[in-house]
Amino acid sequence: MQPKIIFGAVAVLVLACQTKPPAISEADTAALRENVNRYVATSLAGDWDGWASQLTEDAIFLQPNGPAVEGRAAIRAWITAFAGMASFTATPVEIVGVSNVAYARGTYSFAMGPKAALQVSDTGKWLTVYEKQNDGSWRIKRNIWNSDQPLAAPAPAKR
Repeated sequence: MQPKIIFGAVAVLVLACQTKPPAISEADTAALRENVNRYVATSLAGDWDGWASQLTEDAIFLQPNGPAVEGRAAIRAWITAFAGMASFTATPVEIVGVSNVAYARGTYSFAMGPKAALQVSDTGKWLTVYEKQNDGSWRIKRNIWNSDQPLAAPAPAKR
């Protein structure tokens, strides 16, 4: 036999013998659902310290229409610039994970601003990657969200 064929056969056997990491437990799934609820509750309360405590130190937020915000401290500083949440819902539709990494995907709706006439609102979808910590808690490692609203039409070209 040629060495390439032998190596290929050995590689296939090694990969076939690999065990799949265990899926997260029902308790972990429930904890992740509770994390989403806590994320919403701390946002509505303006509890930015409690909100930021849900992030890993090296978390990254991939905001729409802006640069990535990197690190818990930078993300906390970024969030405090908002005018306050008048309403906010986040509904997880999928939670999947293995070992110490999981993701949740869902939909959101929010309004922010001090008065109804001044509020900005949006609906969309989100994807959050969580990392299980040594104490068993789950924290947000990466977060991205996108609006369901269409982009504004481009301005006509000037002649």
